Parts: sequence; structure tokens; C-alpha cells
Amino acid sequence: MLITQEFHGLQKKFYQVGIGYLAVKQMLLKKNISPKRPLDENVNKNNTLPKTLDGNQLILPKQIDRPKVCLEVIDGELLLTMINKNYKILEEKHKNPCQYNEFHAFVRCESGDFHITGPYLSQKSIGGERKSVSITSVKKQIDEGSVLSNPLEMIRVLGLGKNKEFVKVDKINYKPLKTKKHQ
Repeated sequence: MLITQEFHGLQKKFYQVGIGYLAVKQMLLKKNISPKRPLDENVNKNNTLPKTLDGNQLILPKQIDRPKVCLEVIDGELLLTMINKNYKILEEKHKNPCQYNEFHAFVRCESGDFHITGPYLSQKSIGGERKSVSITSVKKQIDEGSVLSNPLEMIRVLGLGKNKEFVKVDKINYKPLKTKKHQ
């Protein structure tokens, strides 16, 4: 009702100066306000989701465009994100033999093959279609070196950073991945 009154008030003013109804309507459309609908219906109904944190439900923009499984950094935290079906497999088949409440997985991405671990308790739903879990350690699969647990080092070694939001996981397995032999 208030918007309709605002519309009529603006319409009168613009008529007085000669601009007319179409100019008022065009101006209100630019504001995404229609004189015929209440304010709560004037919502942009595109397919990107607002970024909010609601209990155990994490909603992020552009999640629709993500691969089925990927590594990504959200608010400085390194996450393994995947569609719900793949998360069920992670939960059932990727229990860390050294730490029961954690998962462990061998992943292949463009940066190489890695062994990653993280707690199941960190699991969050993303927009109803995906789940995420925190990654607490990363180790190159072929390297006998140390396990990385510093978030900045893990992000760097996986090829993520300021210009890269996520890295597609090409393969995920419970056992070490077979390395490609160079001919």
C-alpha cells in the first residue's frame, strides 16, 4: 500500500513537470519496485543463493556451478565440497583408520595427488544440494615429507588462492591413487 501511495505521489509530481507516467514507471522498475505488487514479492528470483550462515545450513553464491566434488576456500577455511550423494559415500567408505571421527581420502586435482583428512563433525549443508567438510591436513601422495596442517600452506599447495575460488577434484578414493606413468 505504501509503495502504491509513493508511486501515485511521484506520478503526480512528474505529471506536473511534464515527464509523465512512463518515466515514473521506468524509474520504479530500475529500483525493482512494481506499483502493482507488495514489497515482499519484489524479490530478484535468479538462481544464485544469498550468502548466509543459518545453523548447520551454509548457503553460498554460485554453488550451482561447482563440480560434483571440489576443494574450495570459504571465509579462510579449506573445505571439501560435494553433492549429497558423494558425501554419503565419503561418510560410509572413507573413515580414517587412525581417527574414527575423521574422514581420509586420496584426491586428484590439477595440482597433483593428495591425501586429505578432516573431521566429520565439521559437515555443513550447502543450499540443500551439497555438503562440505573442513580439511585439517593435506599431504602430497608421492612425497615422504611432512603433513601440512597450516591453512595457508594447504591452500597454496592445492593451487587455491586470491584468484581461484575452487579446484575440481578429478578423482577421490579411499586407497592411494595410482600415479600416471610417463612414457
